[in-house]
Amino acid sequence: MKKLAYTLFTLLLIVSCSSSDDDGNNNNISYDKATVTIAGSSKNFNIAVVQESTNAIDFGSTQNPALIVSLSSTQNTDEILRFIVTKNEVGANIVDEMTFVDVRNNYYRYSTVVVNCPTCPTDPATLTSLVETNANSTLKGTFTGTLSYFNSGTNTYESVDLTVGNFDFNY
Repeated sequence: MKKLAYTLFTLLLIVSCSSSDDDGNNNNISYDKATVTIAGSSKNFNIAVVQESTNAIDFGSTQNPALIVSLSSTQNTDEILRFIVTKNEVGANIVDEMTFVDVRNNYYRYSTVVVNCPTCPTDPATLTSLVETNANSTLKGTFTGTLSYFNSGTNTYESVDLTVGNFDFNY
């Protein structure tokens, strides 16, 4: 009986998740693309999941919600590129945080978030971004920089360079 209930629940979940909206758009998943060269290796992210947050910890507020963008690939599910930007805001250097997670490499989280550690070496994290379009459920822009990870065991930063980064998708 439990197996039957589980199976029915799973089927209901699949059907409800795959149903289309009246306008034909999926509200938060895009199969368009974002590309970036990370540590010299070209990456193509073809899945974008966008969540809206009014939580201050996500740099959002009721008046200016944050968009939390998670990019991944159907070709390599071990790598995730994530960034936060304020909804409807465009311009230079408005990406509040960018994180790259490579699950195969010890779950290292490279980020532009600065660690508050006065005795630590200087954080090499930098990020330059330009958000060109951020309206009507469309995000388009470019980025480049260095993301870092503080290794408390060695008291050093490990970093990864991002070059030729761009994103352009509907959500």
